Amino acid sequence: MSSSTTVTSQSTTTKGPTTTVLTTKATTALPTTKPPTATPVPIPTTTPMFVKRQISLSIDEIFDVSLNNQNSGKFKEYKSDIEEAIDSSFKGVKGFISSTVTGFRPGSVIVDFFITSAEVIPITGEINRAIYTNMKDVKDFKVDPTSVAETDNKNLRTRDPVFPEQDITLSCPANLLGNVDWKFQGGIVQQSRRYVFSLDRLSLTVKNVTIRDNGRYECVYNTTTGLHITWDRIDYIKPYPSMQVPTNKAYKCENQQVELVCCVHSDYSIQWVQDKKMLSSKTDSLKCITQQFNILSESSCGKKSIFTCKLSNTDLLGFSYSSRAVELFVYNPLSLDSTVTCFDQVYGFGKFRDPPVVGDCDKNNVGFREGECQSNGFWKTVKDKCVLRIIDALEQESKVVDTGTFTDFVIKLKNATTVNSGDVVQSQATVSTIVGILNNIAGISQNIMLDEVVLTSFLNIVDVISSESAKLVWVGLNSNAGSQGDSSQLLNSIENVIKATSDTNFNITSPSNSFLFKKVTTSVDFRDVLKLNSTAEIFIPDITSTRKNITITALAFSSLGNVMPARYRTDNLNKTENVINGLIVVVNTSKPINNIELSFEKRSNTVAHNNNSVKLGNPQCAFWEFNLFNRTGGWDSTGCKVILINGNVTCRCNHTTSFSILMSPYAPEDLSLAVITYVGVAISIASLVVCLIIETIIWKEISRNSTSYIRHVCLVNIALSLLIADICFIIAAAIAKPGEDYINLCSAAVFFTHFFYLALFFWMMVSALLLLYRTIMVFSQISTSVMMAVAFIVGYGAPLLISVITVASTSGSQEYVTQNGTCWLNWDISRNLLAFVIPALVIVVVNIIVVILVMVKMLRGRLGESNRGEKNILVVILRSVAILSPLFGITWGLGLGIMIQPKALALHYLFTIFNSFQGFLILVLGLLMEKKVRETLKARFTRPRALHVNTFSSFVSFKFFMQKRLLKTQCHLSYHRAWMSTPTAVLPTERLSQMFSTPF
Repeated sequence: MSSSTTVTSQSTTTKGPTTTVLTTKATTALPTTKPPTATPVPIPTTTPMFVKRQISLSIDEIFDVSLNNQNSGKFKEYKSDIEEAIDSSFKGVKGFISSTVTGFRPGSVIVDFFITSAEVIPITGEINRAIYTNMKDVKDFKVDPTSVAETDNKNLRTRDPVFPEQDITLSCPANLLGNVDWKFQGGIVQQSRRYVFSLDRLSLTVKNVTIRDNGRYECVYNTTTGLHITWDRIDYIKPYPSMQVPTNKAYKCENQQVELVCCVHSDYSIQWVQDKKMLSSKTDSLKCITQQFNILSESSCGKKSIFTCKLSNTDLLGFSYSSRAVELFVYNPLSLDSTVTCFDQVYGFGKFRDPPVVGDCDKNNVGFREGECQSNGFWKTVKDKCVLRIIDALEQESKVVDTGTFTDFVIKLKNATTVNSGDVVQSQATVSTIVGILNNIAGISQNIMLDEVVLTSFLNIVDVISSESAKLVWVGLNSNAGSQGDSSQLLNSIENVIKATSDTNFNITSPSNSFLFKKVTTSVDFRDVLKLNSTAEIFIPDITSTRKNITITALAFSSLGNVMPARYRTDNLNKTENVINGLIVVVNTSKPINNIELSFEKRSNTVAHNNNSVKLGNPQCAFWEFNLFNRTGGWDSTGCKVILINGNVTCRCNHTTSFSILMSPYAPEDLSLAVITYVGVAISIASLVVCLIIETIIWKEISRNSTSYIRHVCLVNIALSLLIADICFIIAAAIAKPGEDYINLCSAAVFFTHFFYLALFFWMMVSALLLLYRTIMVFSQISTSVMMAVAFIVGYGAPLLISVITVASTSGSQEYVTQNGTCWLNWDISRNLLAFVIPALVIVVVNIIVVILVMVKMLRGRLGESNRGEKNILVVILRSVAILSPLFGITWGLGLGIMIQPKALALHYLFTIFNSFQGFLILVLGLLMEKKVRETLKARFTRPRALHVNTFSSFVSFKFFMQKRLLKTQCHLSYHRAWMSTPTAVLPTERLSQMFSTPF
């Protein structure tokens, strides 16, 4: 068995007896005598054997590319900590001497180290567990115990080039215990049509390979010394040749010479062939060969000639990519009419009004272009898909880049882009291809952490394709339907890459002063100025109050305005009057923040338009929303507003949503609040529906008494108003997706939400006033029909009037609803929110007064009672207040505190908890706790089963249906169960006593 164990020896000298020879200084006067020669004494030596074994283990964390640099602080820190943990794990193991970390590899983080020992130490389960424990204790490293294995990097096949669609066979060493598992890029390889194992699984054949099959292959097996991994990185599977030949063309029948150029990827060689005869095979520096085609007017007219460009490697003949042919046709002059004709070397010969024809790219490009013959006799290019050959090759390579080759690839792309920048910025297809490559890079970056070298290289690439020289290219890309999303894709790639930077502070500025990147971790309010050709100041408040560290990354681009179109959410896709008049800043924080202020220096106050100087005005603060315009992206001001204009434009952005937005212009972005809202609203909506079903079941029995009838009419309308309001609120929340044009739909949803919430409050007020009337005016009677008429006019008429006036006063001005990512009444501009808050709070105050008056009335009736009676009435009063508070909407009074202190988190929690469960309180306190309701339900459901099977089945089906619904809003009320049928002749004191003390 081939092993990675290395044996070394070290000699130790044992001192023997020493012979000292004394000599005297020679003089010319005396002859010298040669002393006798001493016999050498053999020096005994011992050679202890040291065993070095290469081992690896895997740490579950994202790989930081700085670990590739042995001089980086992180490399040194990890090396020291891991060596300490491994030494501790082998402590006491016979023969162990030391451990040495040699490097790190991606996937997650693979640690390569060797242990030096006096004898071979098997990697046992006990050692694995010790490594797991000690690694966790030293630095909280999470190690997979099963990943500790002896490793051996060796060739699994000869490293000869492999070409697309060929097969490769990898061989694993013999002399092993048990089965062999094969892995590719860390994943287990399973038998399939592409992956074929030998019977003993010592060989793996990969069929029909492509460049995507490059990567790390491992064979994993057990030996007498533990788990063993033999691996090899396959990086010699070549890409497709991208053979570029001239397009089929037509030529005039006249004496002329045509050059036929065939180009290929640098890993291949080619030759021109005609009728099986080799014509030329000498390539130039661009891997192109040229063949001359002579057209003679005497002999070539009306004939077709076929030339074939073939790969020189005979092993590849027969593969689909091994050759490409070109057909050249020479027109017969007699077949031509008087139609205008065009001719050049790119498109050949063509006629006016003919369909577009395909033309050739330049020698250093791949792809095609299309042209139309114009009436003036010249070709016009209408589509250009020619991409620089080197960029096209890198685009193929980008599809197979992994975390191990990531850094080298980004640097390679940066070099290719900067060296060829002059050609890059002139080609839409090349720029678009680079955007696609950067998108691939951004995707891979999410699995590693980037250092300054990689990030700087990435930003330098962006700097080239966003430069002033590329402005016209981006104008074309942004106006073309097929490439309108490229700018948005580029910005998304930038955002993803800066999120993947390592946990260290950065401060990078480009040499051309076109971009600036900063990354800091702070626990105090953050303020910084990003200065390029103009400035942007960032201020993030409220960090100090969180008492937590927050990492802030900020990237400013002065040239990105050349890339991003100025289209706004309400604009036409290809037409806008907006301009980008400042830096484009990308900000990312490690934790959610409630608000951020950005102050921009305006670049200019005028802009050239139709050869006139137009003054700029109406500044807007906007962010890029990727979902606009069918996911091609656009600017959106949702959640941002201009708060100061004084030379600079200062913006405040606040993206918040929670239930408490109903009462507040601002609401904290808090996950707990969202969870409470979802749970509370789901329970409340289900409770309201159950409440209405129960009312339907018992309506006949409870409506026989006028007092009970009026109470339950109010209860039904309260429940119905709240249920519809909650559903409208949920619809509004679903509509309000930041970045999408939801204003029209939101306006409709807000109108109905506003109306039904107001109806809820007015019906609660009607209920409270009727309770007060029944309590105080004992002997005065108003007919039931009059009471109901007044109740419905107040309960629905007043809310309708307020809602209509509100929407009419601000319709068409974009001021009716919010612009901050929620769908509710506007606060920042029109203060429409007051049209809900003021009526709601006034009703809450009225209901509080009603409760106080009822309590006072009851207390007066109890004066003079015994101490026991006083204690009893006190308990009843406290219980009644607790019940009536949510049922009369008194808990909505917390909204006043939210209006005064919108950032008071405790008030938001209290408001959300009390009011999101209000529907549940209606069901329990307003309905089920009424004795008559319970008795009626009991009587209905204890009758013979056959009589009520349909009703019961419907009820069960409804409950099952409601359990599947997850919704988001709140519920409301009803009041005390005791406002029900009682004799009208009872004295007030006795009546109140009965109302508040009747046992449930």
